[in-house]
Amino acid sequence: ASAIDDYLEDIVLKNKLPEDISVADYYKKNAETLAKDPVNRPINGKIATALLSSFETNPEHWASIHYINNGKAKEELTFEQYLKNWLDESPKKHHIFIHSIARKLGISL
Repeated sequence: ASAIDDYLEDIVLKNKLPEDISVADYYKKNAETLAKDPVNRPINGKIATALLSSFETNPEHWASIHYINNGKAKEELTFEQYLKNWLDESPKKHHIFIHSIARKLGISL
């Protein structure tokens, strides 16, 4: 494995959720902290790592990230509103995927 592969593997291992908690429960437990500090790297890292497999399984949806900060994203939104804005700004071909990401977080759009 290359040094980059080793580095990425290390990041994933350091950000792995504990076995006994789902990403939805982890988000729910930390939602208030994230609302106050949306760039909290330790919490965001764990959530991003938990969602990574969705993008790896469906790589065509990496393109949906292009739309995540469009529209109302720069306004003061709740995280749920932010995800809904991502859905609204994205082409229809990404909608089911974005709904699935939200569901993994325990959020209904």
